[in-house]
Amino acid sequence: MKLKTWTDNSIKNALTTYKRYGIHEAAKRLKISIPELNHLVSLYVHEKNNKRWSKDDVKYLKKKYINGNMYEMSKKLNRTESSIHMKANRLGLVKKVKTMPKDRRKAFEKEENKTKN
Repeated sequence: MKLKTWTDNSIKNALTTYKRYGIHEAAKRLKISIPELNHLVSLYVHEKNNKRWSKDDVKYLKKKYINGNMYEMSKKLNRTESSIHMKANRLGLVKKVKTMPKDRRKAFEKEENKTKN
């Protein structure tokens, strides 16, 4: 299997697509595998922290994972969606909702931008 060669522009496009549509839809639109996109996101979006899960993070995950949105959780916890799925799997949690509607994602991003400023 040949891996895609990433240029600065293709990385920027991939990350923009990820932020707009989420991991599954972005991978489909970019015609790459979800693990490949997740790896790219972990390199450029999330800090490499390799930190342990705090009790508060686990509590948040247990409360939000089943019906929550992965994009929101990944931003809140500063972790990749993949790491959240792995931890939830270890905790025996099962996801019911897969993606956030586009309008809700835009509202969330607006709110997130307001809190940054």
